Amino acid sequence: MVKQVAAEFQTPLVDLYQLTMDLFNQLGPSGTAFMQWAPGGPTDDMHFSPAGALVISRVVVNALPDNFGPYLTGIFDPPPVP
Repeated sequence: MVKQVAAEFQTPLVDLYQLTMDLFNQLGPSGTAFMQWAPGGPTDDMHFSPAGALVISRVVVNALPDNFGPYLTGIFDPPPVP
């Protein structure tokens, strides 16, 4: 539904669900453990640790259309090392 509306209005759409699923599948459970709110505790896939939030925010920024570039100056620092 959301994809149809974005297409109809010719507006960019960031499919954050798909992007995060792709990232988590690529990194695997051990590679994404640092992103969980409480590593080693109960699994919480909806909330991220501060480091995880930074990684996900970069995923969003990288998914934005190129014409957003002038508004994103200075935020493309390398991701933190877990």
